[in-house]
Amino acid sequence: MTMSASRVDRPPFDTTMSNTDIVLVILSDAGGHQRLVDIEDIAEAAWQAVPARFSWPRHQQYPDLDAVDVTLRAAKKNDKLVTGSKKEGWMLTPGGIGKVQQREQAVRTFISEFGNAGRMENRRERGGLDSAAARRLEQLRGSTALTKHRAGQDGGITVYDFLAFFAINQYMPDRKYIVNRQAIENLARDEPELLTTAQLLHERFGSSYKSLLQQAKDVNDGIA
Repeated sequence: MTMSASRVDRPPFDTTMSNTDIVLVILSDAGGHQRLVDIEDIAEAAWQAVPARFSWPRHQQYPDLDAVDVTLRAAKKNDKLVTGSKKEGWMLTPGGIGKVQQREQAVRTFISEFGNAGRMENRRERGGLDSAAARRLEQLRGSTALTKHRAGQDGGITVYDFLAFFAINQYMPDRKYIVNRQAIENLARDEPELLTTAQLLHERFGSSYKSLLQQAKDVNDGIA
């Protein structure tokens, strides 16, 4: 039996580039280092980049959500490179960001040579923090929690400092705290003081901040 030329002559580099590497870079381009990104947006971008990998087998005009979701679930289970789910969206972990930094250039070369790079002309190239991320990092550097930690006043850090640091309030769903915490860990991955402060705050208030705030409210209302 004779195989088609497209199968025989396909360049070796095509088979060495994993779907995981491609999807992680796509997720990063979509803002996944800062927030949860919807699976449909990731799948659309992956399909535009490499339609042969991320489209329906018989209908390449349609992006394949399952192909992307399977890749992300494996990256989460096996290597903890992402967090999230198909339902709530996906986000890179610090390990995932490191993986992107290692493989990004190879992925972009692959897409340029073997994918469909023309469809990705409008993507934002990585190469530094965008303005929103830079502003957020400056806010964290100037936070009351970090200031107290630097001054050796960890005991004086309050639950309100915790709320300000993670940009949450007691009415937000628990998932919002988890996402914001992950975003801070990603953003501050090269700043040990910020990471230490984030961990300190998480250990002290992460599981109890809502009950602490409710107790304070009850006291103010004269209930307790």
